[in-house]
Amino acid sequence: MAAPRFRVERMTSTDFSDILRPCNRRGGDLCTAPLPICWPVPGEPQAYDEELRRLDYSTKQQKRWFDIDPTCHFVKAVTKDGEIACIARWNYFPNGYDMELHHLVSATEFVPAGAAAPEGPFRVELYRDMVLGMMGLRASWQPKGPAWVLMAMVTRQCYRKQGAASQLIQWGVEQARKDDIPAYLEASVTGKPVYEACGFKQVGEAVPWDLRPYGIDLVFHIAKMALYPASCAKPDESGLIKALTPKGVEI
Repeated sequence: MAAPRFRVERMTSTDFSDILRPCNRRGGDLCTAPLPICWPVPGEPQAYDEELRRLDYSTKQQKRWFDIDPTCHFVKAVTKDGEIACIARWNYFPNGYDMELHHLVSATEFVPAGAAAPEGPFRVELYRDMVLGMMGLRASWQPKGPAWVLMAMVTRQCYRKQGAASQLIQWGVEQARKDDIPAYLEASVTGKPVYEACGFKQVGEAVPWDLRPYGIDLVFHIAKMALYPASCAKPDESGLIKALTPKGVEI
């Protein structure tokens, strides 16, 4: 078997500033979802500066969780030359997804300390509604109890489909299997195969998110996915969320 192309390492505090370096921005940057949808970048010549501004905002958000949340476990996939190809934030929740900390705080205090909500192309209302809606789903389909949850992951465009994301997904799978507890995540329908290859299965129907009320001609679907160790009882799938609207969820 060929050796993995990337090294998997835990992130350190300095990695968040390194993400902004030119060597880690060539061929795409590490701006986490849903900012690329909510913050469109204009064409040249402003694109480079606007992308950097968006990436800086994204990185400050992730650094905030790194600093304040002991349930966070940030990992990175690194090339042989030291470039960061992919990052992921896995959380270990001893009592299940923490709505008070990770849902309410994210929805009401999403602007990192020391940063102001950007003006211009940043659609703040869309961003807030997506955080409220997508993160709010978790209370309805993730049972209470210990779990690992993939909260964020992004791969630079130039390193996609090369195994970097799979290695960071597998890192979380190994933690869940070692602890003998479930792992959960949300995925785009197009991203499902990567997670399925690591053992995740879709739970219930994919949830549509309609962006047309925000002036974006797009409806995308979110797949709720879970991995259950053999000893874990799988929850009853009846009564799962049927659809997600821009202002909330339909039960």
